[in-house]
Amino acid sequence: LEFRRVLFRSLLPLTVLYALLAIIPNVLFHVGWHVVFLSPKFYFPHVWFAVIYFIFVLLSFVLFAAMLDMGHKTTQRKTTSNSGSIWVGIKRLTPMFISAFIWMIILFIGFLFFVLPGFFFAILMSFYCVFIVIERTGPIKALKLSAKLVWGRWWATCVVLVCPILVQMLLALLFEIVFDIPLLYLGRFPVHELNYFTHLVTGLLLIVTAPWIITALLCQYNDLKLRHSQAS
Repeated sequence: LEFRRVLFRSLLPLTVLYALLAIIPNVLFHVGWHVVFLSPKFYFPHVWFAVIYFIFVLLSFVLFAAMLDMGHKTTQRKTTSNSGSIWVGIKRLTPMFISAFIWMIILFIGFLFFVLPGFFFAILMSFYCVFIVIERTGPIKALKLSAKLVWGRWWATCVVLVCPILVQMLLALLFEIVFDIPLLYLGRFPVHELNYFTHLVTGLLLIVTAPWIITALLCQYNDLKLRHSQAS
């Protein structure tokens, strides 16, 4: 718990930026969906919305890598800065994006086979980002090392990593019930009922859950590395 409090304070500026990156493109897409994408004709803004959204996706990769770098250096009691960690994120952007793209393809194929294989591989290869940021590995090697690290400890890793995601879903469900607004994206509300408040609250929830996700990744990564070193 103390570890999470320390990380929350150190990661707060980056998590606020990360939340903004989650809010802004979704609001833009929300506007684009009603103004442009529902139009019967093709308009040039289709391309611009796609390009802007892709840029925000790349920026989110940079910030996620920066949070991992900041979290790791905080646990190692190494001096760092937000700008320094962001620079690390920029340098690791290419392997992060390549690994994520391959990871998503594997998950897509896995989910085609009755969902469970996709979920299995999602957990098995979830540490690729940690290997890329901390150990400076390449994209393919990071996926292989993650699978090797988690193999034999899949259930324990699943519990650790899924908890913050479940908490975010429960908080979203609570907001839906209390304020009667769509937040959960599980079909309770049709797409056309999504509004700006939906994207705002969903993004702000990341300020609470993103440090927890980073903490879960780093703690489980260090625990699994320790277990492997003891076994060998």
